[in-house]
Amino acid sequence: MDESYFFKLKSVAKDRLSPNGEVAFFLGILLYSGALLGICFFAIYYAVDFKKTSELFKGLFIGSGVMIILLIILFCLCVLFEKMVFKIQKIIGVVTVLYTIFIAYFPFFYFFIYLA
Repeated sequence: MDESYFFKLKSVAKDRLSPNGEVAFFLGILLYSGALLGICFFAIYYAVDFKKTSELFKGLFIGSGVMIILLIILFCLCVLFEKMVFKIQKIIGVVTVLYTIFIAYFPFFYFFIYLA
């Protein structure tokens, strides 16, 4: 092994595996989720009549709004306190996995609300 191998390893650790990359991912999720939630809210509220939807869908809709609010809080904490990002890196990793699953099912959920 020579010096170039360790340089590549160091660049991966500083770039791709950096907690700041997670924060940028949160920003992308926040913009995507916020736009989709806003569009679906207006579509459901004005086209379907939100009062006629089932309690399950109302709860899921409100729950997704709460998840976005929690993401906003976590994103603001990570941006305001940069050193905290390194301390809670494991939590941020778990939250990243949960939100990745969340955004995978997000469009289908609102599609089914619209059909119901």
